[in-house]
Amino acid sequence: MNNLSLALLGPFQATLDDKPITQFRTKSVQALLIFLACEAERPYPREQLMELLWPGMPQASAQANMRQTLYRLRKLIPEVKGQRGDTVPLLLTDRQTLQINPDASYTLDVDDFAASEPLPAIGLYRGDFLADFYLPDSEAFEEWASARRAAYKRQVLELMEGETAVHLQSARYDQAIQLAQRQIEIDNLRENSHRQLMEAWARNGRRREALSHYQTLRQLLQDELAIEPEPETRRLLEAIRSGELSQAPA
Repeated sequence: MNNLSLALLGPFQATLDDKPITQFRTKSVQALLIFLACEAERPYPREQLMELLWPGMPQASAQANMRQTLYRLRKLIPEVKGQRGDTVPLLLTDRQTLQINPDASYTLDVDDFAASEPLPAIGLYRGDFLADFYLPDSEAFEEWASARRAAYKRQVLELMEGETAVHLQSARYDQAIQLAQRQIEIDNLRENSHRQLMEAWARNGRRREALSHYQTLRQLLQDELAIEPEPETRRLLEAIRSGELSQAPA
């Protein structure tokens, strides 16, 4: 069947026909597969990929590494399911370029994340992009991964914020609390997530938790950034203290 699936949001996972692929001989084999799968819209020059994986290495050594890495990747995943239900090579290569075969059909969670509605997308987010993967001695690869990591984190937090707001408006406070807490797990310095949690607790009749959380947030901001909570957060605190914000909006 040759069904390939790659999960990059959270710890790296690769499966072929639902069986984990664990025999990556080197980090470079994993990194090449990850990069080509994410950047599948065009061929990439070998020279550019060699500089990405082995920056500063003499050309002859980098070329030898590339040949070995390609050999290992092809041996590990020689063929995958094709777009027409047939079987096709995973990679297309020539003397100058490499790319994932455009006729290959495989599952990539970051593509599904980008194409999904908010709730399914949130469900796909197991954690930071390549949370447990690091390519030693390649600043270029880490810069590429870091940019994607930040982008996916920003996107999922925006989706979660929107869904939390929907729960608040619909008086689904338990769900709002859970989703606000998950936002904070992803980025504990994102103040709007803390405000949503405080509001959800207050509207759910848990005023004490809401007030206590403000103090926790204030201490966190002092410790991490040496700043005070934003004016909007302080206004929310006063609304909770005064009882102005304590029940579902009309």
